[in-house]
Amino acid sequence: MNTADDALVRLVYSSSIAPGVTAQAVTDIVRVSTERNRASGITGMLALDGTRVCQILEGPHDTVVALRHHSGRSSPLGRRRAWSEVH
Repeated sequence: MNTADDALVRLVYSSSIAPGVTAQAVTDIVRVSTERNRASGITGMLALDGTRVCQILEGPHDTVVALRHHSGRSSPLGRRRAWSEVH
């Protein structure tokens, strides 16, 4: 049986891109996030349409929850409007 420490979790969120964020800034954020997520055992996907972001993250429960709390702060990609967590 999985405990909270080793269970995998899927996190889905959407947000609006903050005004003034450039394509280069998004590229830089994606590059850095990809490196950090890979090192932390987190996988997922990111979709952008120019004004909105939708992301799915999967990984160890505690790691994804910590990332969620960190990402909940102000971000150049905008404030997170909706979170959905699946265990």
